[in-house]
Amino acid sequence: MARKNNNHLFFTCSLIEYIGRKVKRTRKQVVDFLGEERIERIYEYADVFHCEPIEKVADEFIEESKITLGNFDNEKECKYLVPDYWNIGEVYERLIEDSYGDEEVIKGIWEVYHSWIDEHISDYNTDFYYQPRDYIAACYEEGVILERYSYDVMTPSAARGILEAIYWHPGMRWIIDKIYVKNPIHFTSVRRNEVKSKVLASNVLSAYNGGKKPLYISSKEEIVQRASMILTNVEYVIEAHFEMTEKANETDNPGKFKDIMMRRLRRGECYHMPYFGCREFPANFALCEEEEIKTAFDDVPEKDFGLMLFDMDYSDKENISPMFFRAVMKRGVIDLQNCEVIR
Repeated sequence: MARKNNNHLFFTCSLIEYIGRKVKRTRKQVVDFLGEERIERIYEYADVFHCEPIEKVADEFIEESKITLGNFDNEKECKYLVPDYWNIGEVYERLIEDSYGDEEVIKGIWEVYHSWIDEHISDYNTDFYYQPRDYIAACYEEGVILERYSYDVMTPSAARGILEAIYWHPGMRWIIDKIYVKNPIHFTSVRRNEVKSKVLASNVLSAYNGGKKPLYISSKEEIVQRASMILTNVEYVIEAHFEMTEKANETDNPGKFKDIMMRRLRRGECYHMPYFGCREFPANFALCEEEEIKTAFDDVPEKDFGLMLFDMDYSDKENISPMFFRAVMKRGVIDLQNCEVIR
C-alpha cells in the first residue's frame, strides 16, 4: 500500500473531481481527456499547482486538454447535500493509497477511474462515498459492493450476546470488561442467495381479517445474491462481570448467578447456540482457565480500529439507538472498562 495522506495524490484527485463537475463529464472521461502524461505532471507538481486557485488550474487544463462540455451532472441529480469536491477527492486518494504501492500511484489513478467503482463513488444519492476507507478498498478488491463488512474484531455487543446465550436472568446484566484477540485478523468473502424483501405485517393482519393479501415470497422474483466480507478463524477470550438489576428477587444473589454460569460453562450448556452476528456463524465456547492469556498481538503496542459499535441503547423502547466507542487494541487486548461511549 502507498503512504497515507499523500497530498500530491489528494490534490490530483480533487482537481479531477472539480473539472468533472465544471464540464459535466464523468470522472473517467476527464481522466481520458487529460491522459496519463498530464495526470503525471499534475501529480508531480501538485505542490506548485496547489498554490494557485483550483478554478484557475482547472481552466488551464480544460483548455489544454480540449475538454468539451458533456451532460453528466451528478450534482443536479443529487437529492441530498452535495459533498465538497475536496471530500470526494479524498475518497479517491484513500482508495488508491489502500490499493496500490508508492510506485504505482499513476497506474492506480488510471485503473480506479476506469473501474466499476467510479460510478458508485460519483452517485451522491447513495451513502457509498462516505463509507469507511477499509470498506471501499475491500469492495474495490472484490469487484462488487459488499453488502456486509465485518469489524476487525468482535464487538462488545456480540460478546454480551454470547454470554447471554449461555446464561441470562432478568435479575442480572452482563458488562464486558476486556476482549482478548487470540488469532490473527483475517477476512474472507462469501456470497449467499437471499431474498430482498419480507412478508409485511400489514399483509398478515389483512389476511387474518379475511383479506386477500399474499402471505408468501416468490424466491424466483425476490432472490438476490449478496456478498459479505467476514472474519475467519477467530478466537477470543471475553473477560466480563455482571451487575444485579432491580428485577432480581429475594432468592437471587451474585454467588448464585456465578455458580450457575461457571457450571454451564464447564458443561458446555447454553439456551441457544451462541453465534457471531448471524446464526450461520456459530461460536464454540469454553471456560478459559489460562493463567496468562497469550494473543496474536502481544508484540503490537497499539492498533486503532476506529469507531466501532459498542451496544444498543434500550433505555427508550420507542427509540432504540446505537452507541459507539473508539476501539483501540493494546497488545492484543481491547479494554472497555474506561472507554468513552458515544451516543
